[in-house]
Amino acid sequence: MDISFMLLPFLLLALGVNLAQGSSCFGKCKFDKSCKTTNYIQHSACAYSCVCNGQSTYYVEDSFTQCGRGKRCYQGDCLTEVPRRCQAIYGINYLGLLNPSNPCVYYCLNLYAPCILYEENFANGGRCYTYSNYAGRCFNGRCTAGLGHITYPPLSCFSFFLRILLKSIRNWFIRFHFLLLPNLFCYIYIYIYIYIYIYIYIYIYI
Repeated sequence: MDISFMLLPFLLLALGVNLAQGSSCFGKCKFDKSCKTTNYIQHSACAYSCVCNGQSTYYVEDSFTQCGRGKRCYQGDCLTEVPRRCQAIYGINYLGLLNPSNPCVYYCLNLYAPCILYEENFANGGRCYTYSNYAGRCFNGRCTAGLGHITYPPLSCFSFFLRILLKSIRNWFIRFHFLLLPNLFCYIYIYIYIYIYIYIYIYIYI
């Protein structure tokens, strides 16, 4: 038996699938009778062109059309969803989409009015990648290179010493307060403890 005869059913099946896909894609284009030659061009998951007599017209999919797992179309781009964040801030009618050019920023868009858009920053310290593909962390809506933790101005040596002293006194009181309760020194100790605590609070936080 000729091998081409055996492969004929598979060739017909493949041709039928391609024709079906092509017809569904062409269905997106509304050609009029003046179009002698037509064509359909898929640019991306969210953008395509309809060609009539060599003249192409660019189209984008409707906003929020699903374009992949956890992805939605918006203005011709297939953007990654940011779940739950926008709903918690602006309500259930909002959807979060990642900014395609900034990994530390996401958009909150109204599902019923996509022109209503808010921009939010991810929390400082989140992992990200810069334009040069270097690992970094988000800080105030920008991806800074380096994986180190965000540092803050250190406390002075005096403030650090007072914190250690206060913690030591507190731990000692918790362990041995039952020995001090019957004595007058208990009240003196409490007075000193409160005085030191207020002094440290004023020095560090005010």
